[in-house]
Amino acid sequence: GDYKKVNSLWRKIFQDGENHFGRLWKKMDAYESGMKEGAKAAGIPYPAELSDGFKGMKNGWQDFFTMRNSEYEKFFAPNLKGQEATNTFNALTNKINTEYSKMIGLEDQLYGSIDNALAKLIPDKEVRKVYVNMRKQSGALRVADRQATQKFYETLRNADAGEQPGM
Repeated sequence: GDYKKVNSLWRKIFQDGENHFGRLWKKMDAYESGMKEGAKAAGIPYPAELSDGFKGMKNGWQDFFTMRNSEYEKFFAPNLKGQEATNTFNALTNKINTEYSKMIGLEDQLYGSIDNALAKLIPDKEVRKVYVNMRKQSGALRVADRQATQKFYETLRNADAGEQPGM
């Protein structure tokens, strides 16, 4: 194949991802800034767990995508020089999937910490109970969504070339 074209396409995909997540991080920072201002205006404390959680997610996802992009670059680099890859594509995707699974767990843990900190601010026990239940359900849906995304990519990678366009 024409590895220069493939490499160019991967670089565009990586840059598009960086641009997307750059906007997402700015939005997340703006949300947190608004929450801090709102808490201050309402005279309620802003738990450190919120800042820690947002920072942990941002750093975790940035680290994941940096690792992923680096691993793809290392995988394709020999091909650009006319050499064979030193690793198999399956080994590459297995490593990325393992790290993605770890990030799913970290994200769930961090959201749980945020949710627990916010729940402590709800004085009414019944309202707190409803909030905690809703956030647990939301968390389970978020994890299921991440796992379904992971499964989709696995199915896509394992499909015959003729099947892939229809997926």
